[in-house]
Amino acid sequence: MGVEWLKGKACSRVYEHSPGNSTFEFGGATLAVDCLWRVIADGKVALTSRDQGQQFGLPAPIDARAAAASHLQGSRVGEARLDERSADLVLEFEHGKRLEVLTDSSGYEPWNLHAPGVHLVALGGGGIARFPAPAPRERQTPAGGSACARARASMRSIFTSGTSAHTRAVIAVEIRTSQVKPTVS
Repeated sequence: MGVEWLKGKACSRVYEHSPGNSTFEFGGATLAVDCLWRVIADGKVALTSRDQGQQFGLPAPIDARAAAASHLQGSRVGEARLDERSADLVLEFEHGKRLEVLTDSSGYEPWNLHAPGVHLVALGGGGIARFPAPAPRERQTPAGGSACARARASMRSIFTSGTSAHTRAVIAVEIRTSQVKPTVS
């Protein structure tokens, strides 16, 4: 299972997870985007992440995330396509709207998707790392508990809410502590 998990799911929220980066929520899934994204409506570019804060002669600067939410929130994904070579992602929504997530770096990870049974990390320059579905959440370790368990919980927290700059270090820690190796395509 991969991006097709998003089919039939509605966009429930769009927000900034770190300066300049956006998260699109779909019920139990988060798509954290640290690269260029754009919304297509009526066959034209309605807005892009680069429009954030631009005024373009309007009465007020554009809030790109709020504008994306107004286009996508409540709309269901009809089709989810992933170009495995470039790591570009296209989500086709009902009513002819589309979210395109475009890899714009040869080094930084452009986006990651966390959903039940799905953990994908797009790689800088193209390709996808697939991780096995995580085990059910571990209980919180009380103070004085296992240092290793606390470190893993901290790394998972950074991985699920941090920026793409953290990804490679977190992947290395996850591999060393859990002996789980991602598959890269």
